[in-house]
Amino acid sequence: MMNEQEQRVQKGMVWLDENHPGWTTKVDVERIDDRFYGQTVLGQVMGPDGFLTYIAAFKRQDDARGEGHILYDLGFTDVVHPREIKAAWQKAVRQRQQQ
Repeated sequence: MMNEQEQRVQKGMVWLDENHPGWTTKVDVERIDDRFYGQTVLGQVMGPDGFLTYIAAFKRQDDARGEGHILYDLGFTDVVHPREIKAAWQKAVRQRQQQ
């Protein structure tokens, strides 16, 4: 059974698969760290500038929906459980890279 962070990471992986096929080749598992834009999974895939572009786009979507936080929902950030989300991404990306 997956915990909450693992479930959110799975959603993020689906989003990345749909929007950035082959994204796992750009991720250095040991560098994953959501305290720094360029080291988040999304930041590694998109680069720091791309990450900031997506933050702005997701913010507009959040505002339009009037609810939620897309970055959080997709597991790209978690200020409450940063170690857990990092571990969930590392585990998931390692598994995907070994396939």
